[in-house]
Amino acid sequence: MNMDVFRDYTIKNGLGIRVRNGRECRVIRVIRKEWVEVGKPYPLPLDPSLLIWTNTGIPASILAVALRVYEADHPESQLRVMLTGRPAPRRRPVPPSEPVYAY
Repeated sequence: MNMDVFRDYTIKNGLGIRVRNGRECRVIRVIRKEWVEVGKPYPLPLDPSLLIWTNTGIPASILAVALRVYEADHPESQLRVMLTGRPAPRRRPVPPSEPVYAY
């Protein structure tokens, strides 16, 4: 008997990440109203380098894109920690910009 257990982490735009049996993850997309696995499976824990973005904004993988979009919708999510087994990298706070006044 195959006990294939998975959990989907999805967002409204039709992109997400499926974690299967706590051992692997895959990017998923909505195709014809169904969530479909896309691309290759990634064994867990992930190498954090798969989730980085370059200074010019190029992601290391489609998985990096899916995670960034998911985290934008769910800022308190622990998905990155679950995928990598490591705490999320600290981001430097962005200083407030000068207010823009329109008259």
